[in-house]
Amino acid sequence: MMTNGDNVKATIVGFTIETNTPVTLADLWSHLAKQPKEHEYRKARRVLYLAIEDGHAIGLMLTTKSHKKACELVSEGGKLNISITKSAANAERVDFNFIIIRLSSNRGLYLQYRGSWSMNAFGDFLQKQFSELVATQKEKAFKASGATVASKKGKQVRDLYKRPNLDLTLMVRKEKFRTLLQQMKKIRSFEFPLMKLTMDDNIFTPLSGSVKSERHKITFLGEAGKSGIVQGILNVINSAGIETGTVHGRDAGDLETHIDIVNNPDVYHFFNFDDIADEQNLDLDDFKSSKLLQTMRGLLDANEEVFGKHSPDESEEE
Repeated sequence: MMTNGDNVKATIVGFTIETNTPVTLADLWSHLAKQPKEHEYRKARRVLYLAIEDGHAIGLMLTTKSHKKACELVSEGGKLNISITKSAANAERVDFNFIIIRLSSNRGLYLQYRGSWSMNAFGDFLQKQFSELVATQKEKAFKASGATVASKKGKQVRDLYKRPNLDLTLMVRKEKFRTLLQQMKKIRSFEFPLMKLTMDDNIFTPLSGSVKSERHKITFLGEAGKSGIVQGILNVINSAGIETGTVHGRDAGDLETHIDIVNNPDVYHFFNFDDIADEQNLDLDDFKSSKLLQTMRGLLDANEEVFGKHSPDESEEE
């Protein structure tokens, strides 16, 4: 049988997650781990196995395929034939992804391959789930405060949970940055820190000796040409010696995306898909024992300068 499996690469990529309300990533992960495992997202059935263990949010995400049959090109006696394979009546074809996040830093690793759940799409799913959880927690916090709707205290509670946002951002090294920016459909803004206060107005003078860093955000006009924006961002990075920053926009699939520049490899490991497929014969109730997940945990430990030191204080959730 002829296959192209050797050409399919499964990659482990780094990312960061940022949230902006009292509801944390750990809160969201614990919440999802207690929910029914099946979710409908973008017309596909997703089955999520999630847990918090030893200071890490971990997960196995399965995406079922609607088709039962697949075509294979078979070579027999020097002749090529098409063979049709079919899944059993009680079976479904699936793609899989693994994820692990160090909760002390909200940085982690994601395993993906062509056809599986892309990291950007998974981030979009998490954002929707986060918004729903924040809305629920806001109502609980408002009732617990005993505040009235029009009171100052009530406004303070509502402001804490205002405009919930969860950003899942790919980490890449600067050498790959230009390529990724060029692949974006639209670039909306660029955020980056500087190590000194740049405003020269006298009102900022008392702060000038106390500022550790100042965060800047450049927002681009909708009609601005992408090529000029890409080059402008690269010029700012090079001239200001910027080591970290985030570009916000939309990817080729028109999903919200965020690309972060850091001084580390963009791909931490890659496999030929055929080499890891056989290892996925596992009991889903014990997905934590997966060799791939253990490999990803080892990569976090080996790159503490990027992902932060292990902090096992987070409570474990089943």
